[in-house]
Amino acid sequence: MEKDLDRFRSFILEGADSQKALEFIKGLGVDRVFEYEQLKIDDVRRIKELSTVHHSDRIGFVIGSVGFDAQNAMLKLTEEPPPLCWFVFYKPDELLDTIYSRCQRVSFKPTAETGLDLGIVDDADRLFGYLFSLKEKDDIIAALESLIRVLIKAGRAEKAERLFEYVKTLREYNLNRNTVLINAFVDVME
Repeated sequence: MEKDLDRFRSFILEGADSQKALEFIKGLGVDRVFEYEQLKIDDVRRIKELSTVHHSDRIGFVIGSVGFDAQNAMLKLTEEPPPLCWFVFYKPDELLDTIYSRCQRVSFKPTAETGLDLGIVDDADRLFGYLFSLKEKDDIIAALESLIRVLIKAGRAEKAERLFEYVKTLREYNLNRNTVLINAFVDVME
């Protein structure tokens, strides 16, 4: 799982609060979590220290608001996160575009009732029916993001990682809907 998680180590949770951010990062399997409601430049220095001192622990940093000076200091950390360190920002509205672009986005914003729960990841018929009921690109992205949250909650972060790739690619390119959905289905069920 560590190998899979190395691809994505900086996240922006859109529409989440600190509680959802803590649940999200714990679902990634970190050993220690540090929470910062308002990140300041001194906190970034502390993060740099923690990320080098505890190199055998999987460390998660949950971050709310970020001061301007702290954002500039975080640029390098989000571009090249230290080994075994994950960053989760849950108040992204005032983040620099350069930080935003270096993070994987996950939406926690309310969407139409998806009916997704932990049982769907083990029920092939139900998952297949749900995925292939989606027609629009935005609906597919929202559904995959919901499925990512379900997978992380179920402790299946490695499968969520694969779906992150689809969401990222789907946002950037105009892909064949059926190809994306079939691959997502296979990745969740294998």
